[in-house]
Amino acid sequence: MKKTFALVLVTVIVLTNCSAINFTGFQLAGQNALVPKENNNPDCVVVDHSLSNDIKSEPTRPGMASKENPVSVLPMRIVRTAKPLPSRAAKETAQGIVSSARNFLGTSYKYGGESPGGFDCSGFTRYVFSLHGLNLPRTAGEQASVGSRISRESLQPGDLVFFTIDGKSQIGHVGIYLGENLFIHASRYQGITITSMDDSWYVDKYVGARRIY
Repeated sequence: MKKTFALVLVTVIVLTNCSAINFTGFQLAGQNALVPKENNNPDCVVVDHSLSNDIKSEPTRPGMASKENPVSVLPMRIVRTAKPLPSRAAKETAQGIVSSARNFLGTSYKYGGESPGGFDCSGFTRYVFSLHGLNLPRTAGEQASVGSRISRESLQPGDLVFFTIDGKSQIGHVGIYLGENLFIHASRYQGITITSMDDSWYVDKYVGARRIY
């Protein structure tokens, strides 16, 4: 059984109306439980992480994959796209994300803001990605759990970059990588601005990146 859907469930696609429905080989029973069931919606898939290195030793929250249980279901509100993106389309999506983000340069910071009237950091990334059909969860910590983990050396424009709060373990800030070691983000004091990844305030607080598109 495991080998069967490891071959099939390579691409993560989550579409509208994927909540409380049957997934490939499993049925979502309640918030976290999975039970075998014939799939009745080919647009919604189970995520098999068994072929990926992106698995923590223990689940970071209910329903996430671990080494002991490499199969999980991605919550429907996290990523939404019409079809799997080929590499060229993915590149165009990333370029669109960067272009859209730059359009908001100078927009003021607003705690809890997620509109052009004012953004906080995760509200900004969530809004920009939504313009391209990609729905992110609300907080920086939640956004750090979706998509694919990307190393610092593999960063590409359009990737999300994450930082801790005051150098502690909790993720508290997120921005969008622009290329050339720069990222765009909602700064509490500057609003939407572009900053170097090597900026003295951020360089020691960087904790990783995720690719959503």
